Amino acid sequence: MAKSEKVRVAFIIPNLGRGGAERVASVLLENLDRSKIQPFCIFYDSRHFYSIPHDVETCSLGITVGGSLQNKLINYIKGILKLINIVKTKKPDLVCSFLNRTNLFVVFARLLSSTFRNKVKLIISERTTPSVELEGSSFWLVRFLIKLLYRKADRIIAVSEGVRLDLIENFNLPEEKIKVIYNPLAYKKIEELSIEDLEGYEWFLENKPIVINVGSLSDPKSQDDLLRVFKIVRETTECRLVLLGEGEKEEELKKLSQELGINNDVAFLGFQDNPFKFISRSSVFVLSSRFEGFPNVLTEAMACGIPVISTRCRSGPEEIITDNVDGFLVPVGDDVKLADAILRVLGNRDIASSMAAAAKASVSRFNINNIVREYEELFISEMKHKQ
Repeated sequence: MAKSEKVRVAFIIPNLGRGGAERVASVLLENLDRSKIQPFCIFYDSRHFYSIPHDVETCSLGITVGGSLQNKLINYIKGILKLINIVKTKKPDLVCSFLNRTNLFVVFARLLSSTFRNKVKLIISERTTPSVELEGSSFWLVRFLIKLLYRKADRIIAVSEGVRLDLIENFNLPEEKIKVIYNPLAYKKIEELSIEDLEGYEWFLENKPIVINVGSLSDPKSQDDLLRVFKIVRETTECRLVLLGEGEKEEELKKLSQELGINNDVAFLGFQDNPFKFISRSSVFVLSSRFEGFPNVLTEAMACGIPVISTRCRSGPEEIITDNVDGFLVPVGDDVKLADAILRVLGNRDIASSMAAAAKASVSRFNINNIVREYEELFISEMKHKQ
């Protein structure tokens, strides 16, 4: 590849919705050096939350996820054929896909197209810990396909060392194909958003400690555990719990808070465009997840300058937090130890302030410039090895 040539990269993701992978794709689109990389996007649909830079060309596959199994299969096949046609027409140098089912979709397309297979590099990215995410008999086919098809990509990006090891140990994927690139942190932007006015939320104006959790209200995030832990904490310390997010477990969690008798001190504030102004005014951030890939919200909370506590779940928290230095790590599902960690933070201002300061300093290593540069170097390196 000549020095003056740009690498034309096609990013494939269902859409730029509210998820973590979507946020990472958005950051890359905004920050990639256009003198080196020329990005364009291929989406399933147009349900975007994050904005798309004006200079980024987009294509839609018109894939819908609803309907009968037959309709899903027809849409899937149509989408693969349309993707093959886009690759032939747009001639990207490299394709980079996000999320495991999209990764499989793109590999299928590559196997069916000699142009895609022989002339276009393929990088896929795994955003979670698949062996844990896909537990249970109903996911056997997805697990089998990951094991079979991921090796057909030229490179695999894992968002943490834990994800990398999971792919090697549980899916027998070749170690030399996998590269760890952490998710980027918009450090300066978070600092700016964290000091925005917060009007209409009286709790944040009162002198009571606030425990905060941000994430989808779903089984993997285990907010039901957090509610039970909060009940323990509140028995000895007057405080409140705020949950930001939405999801299928919302009504169930609200009912549980009533059954536990803590509903008057628990607020479900739904999805917030700017969660950072809530986080920065809280006393402690708690991640109660059962599993992760690389929890963006944990680094974001640390950048907001408050103490953080996380379960020692697979994968990510142990690579972000140094226990007892810039946060606390507790075993998954251990209500007593999680409650104790929260009480230690709420009950000791010295611990809280030193931990918050250390947390803010430590996550600077995930800043956007560092991470985007790693992506650029990977894309350029793959093109140098292009046959």
